[in-house]
Amino acid sequence: MLSFISTLSRSLRICRPSSAAQPFVWLVRSTYSTSQHDPAQEAAHQQSLADEVAAKKAAKAAYARQRWATDPEYRQKQIECMKRYKRSPATRWKTLKYCKEYNEGRRESVIQRVRESRRTNLVLRRSNALQEIIDKGSRWTKEGWTWRTHAPAPSSDRVEHCCTSCEKLRYRKLWWKEHNSDQYMCNSCFANHFDLVVPENVMGKMPLLFTSPTHPPPPPDLDEHKSEEEGRTNQEKKESNGEDKTTG
Repeated sequence: MLSFISTLSRSLRICRPSSAAQPFVWLVRSTYSTSQHDPAQEAAHQQSLADEVAAKKAAKAAYARQRWATDPEYRQKQIECMKRYKRSPATRWKTLKYCKEYNEGRRESVIQRVRESRRTNLVLRRSNALQEIIDKGSRWTKEGWTWRTHAPAPSSDRVEHCCTSCEKLRYRKLWWKEHNSDQYMCNSCFANHFDLVVPENVMGKMPLLFTSPTHPPPPPDLDEHKSEEEGRTNQEKKESNGEDKTTG
């Protein structure tokens, strides 16, 4: 029994490296220990890991682009998935919040971009003008305006339809529904079809939007008016100061 225990203890005893292997073991230990405390080696290691992650992301993105270009089913699936994500209430709220915070520091540039768009884009101006008429609703509903081919179909939230004019899927609050049909035209296209947009049963003076296909005209350049107004104000101040000095 004692011999068995002695044999078992010898077999479980931790094996120590032989004298011939000890220099190699200490070399490995010293190399590992040094690498843990060498800033240059640690930085190189971290950079290597970052490069590996970046390479994997690039390969994944390249594969996705290749599938997008060659697989129509995959492309349509991704489009539908992105639509659902963008149109969810939570995403729309986050987008509005982000845009408000992001544009806060770029207020002037955003205002200038909007002004330029309104000044140069007749399609946008007509679309906005027609949207305003329908949104107010007081006159056209009271007088019972009708349109020859379509009827306005406003909604409290955005609705997706395929426009029969531009043939694009759009996500809008105001659509124009064809009579006796389930087809729709987007407000932008309808506002710029002058032969369709002019209403019937209008009492009194017709809004200028329906009198000319080039209405409304570009808005005045507010910056020029502002500078002129500032110039006049400064001149008046100078004259006032001069008068005060002479009277005093």
